[in-house]
Amino acid sequence: MRRILVAFAALALLGGAVACTDNDKPSSGAGSAGTAAPQAQAQSYQPPSKDQSAAANLGENAGPSQVVKAIRPSVVRIRAGGAQQGAFGTVSRGEGTGTGFIVDARGYIVTNNHVVTLGSTQEVSNLQADLWDGRTVDARLVGRDERSDLAVIKIDADNLTPIRFADPTKVEVGDEVLAIGFALDLGANPTITKGVVSAKDRVIDESLSAGGRAVGVSISGAIQTDAAINPGNSGGPLVNMRGEVVGVNTAGLSGSGGQPVQGIFFAVSSQVGEPIVRALIESGKVERGFLGVELVSITADTARAQNLKVKEGAGLRAVTPGSPAEKAGLRVGDIIVKVGDHDVKNLGDVTNALAKYKPGQTVKVQVSRNGSTVAVDVTLGDRPAGQ
Repeated sequence: MRRILVAFAALALLGGAVACTDNDKPSSGAGSAGTAAPQAQAQSYQPPSKDQSAAANLGENAGPSQVVKAIRPSVVRIRAGGAQQGAFGTVSRGEGTGTGFIVDARGYIVTNNHVVTLGSTQEVSNLQADLWDGRTVDARLVGRDERSDLAVIKIDADNLTPIRFADPTKVEVGDEVLAIGFALDLGANPTITKGVVSAKDRVIDESLSAGGRAVGVSISGAIQTDAAINPGNSGGPLVNMRGEVVGVNTAGLSGSGGQPVQGIFFAVSSQVGEPIVRALIESGKVERGFLGVELVSITADTARAQNLKVKEGAGLRAVTPGSPAEKAGLRVGDIIVKVGDHDVKNLGDVTNALAKYKPGQTVKVQVSRNGSTVAVDVTLGDRPAGQ
């Protein structure tokens, strides 16, 4: 599998530690004021209706410039920085710039996890959002999810215009899309790039180095696009011509020697992203049930080459002794094809399904074993720290 690089880069800081950031351009502006507020109390998620959204007045045949004008009030620049607590006291951190978009009129904003952590394992102490009308507002972290590289922050401000997530069943390959974000932090207004949905159901499956620790990012259903996503675009919306969020801009692809590949970029799809955003707003975290297995994606090519009885799925490479999977009778060599009511085409689908089932729940897992279909009931466990 070619490496999908969620553009992490290192920035050396004078008199401090090394800050890992998402290739998002280090902010050259003034530092963030104040300290981070406590996490907001969890509330219910209230996505806007069509009539309440930024795209309420868009016609059926809206052009790119009309879409940009409609959704511009929903897009914010995020400035992250400050100091963090290290092993031997406070450690200096750099500053980074990313993008976010308002999804709830009460001030909830979606961005990437690596924007609010500068690519480390801890959130930064200061967050600010620059709004389209010139206001700069302190923000606080609501919740973040490393595995999907998503985070939600909240601001206290009035006259906010939210944007809607797109219906994933209506996203088609070839649809025109716009990527909007503060690429390279070039100015007060975001950069717009235009392209199409190049492919759907891509898998971002990488173990990325963040602050010296491997962080597993496993996202299925990713949107591939040729709309350029550059440093600073991280966390911004990829929108269709109806002014709806098709995906959250996240990654670029690197080729041999680490050189960027032209015209291939990735976004966390609305299908994957909206449920995680809902969980972060309502509980501040994503609780995934734990199976206790090591998985590998079974592609159509793999299935053909090995004469398997399935077209695709997630193969069990290892089963942890004493884990829920072992207790339920799952074995090395099984191929998971369904978890609960979620079809499984790759290991990212398993991760996404487990985000919808909490520890302690019993879920039916369907596997292909030696050419036969076997269904077992697995009582999910709590995910061990660091896994």
